[in-house]
Amino acid sequence: MAAPLRLGFLASHAGSSMRAVVNAIGSGDLDAEAAIVISNNADAEALSFARAKGVVGVAFTIGASGALASFAITRSSGDADLDAAARTLVQSAHFPPPPGGSAHIATSFNYVPR
Repeated sequence: MAAPLRLGFLASHAGSSMRAVVNAIGSGDLDAEAAIVISNNADAEALSFARAKGVVGVAFTIGASGALASFAITRSSGDADLDAAARTLVQSAHFPPPPGGSAHIATSFNYVPR
């Protein structure tokens, strides 16, 4: 399976087209990743939207017993609360023992404002 398409956006104001694409990604209608937003306007609403979107990359290992053996944030969302929510989600999960021993997982949580 091919990796999702990484998209970049140029926006000077609200970024309505970018918002539509990011929402389609969040709903699963588009297999892509919003990677970067560039603006010539530091006060553009599009930049605030992108910051609030929040993507947290995580990697963790499930031990042979099903207990969480390690956890790391590999990509911060830039928002401490979103990063903490991803950490809490993984640390509070109950995993079954992986077949054949431990398992290492790397994934991301995409928080999309509604």
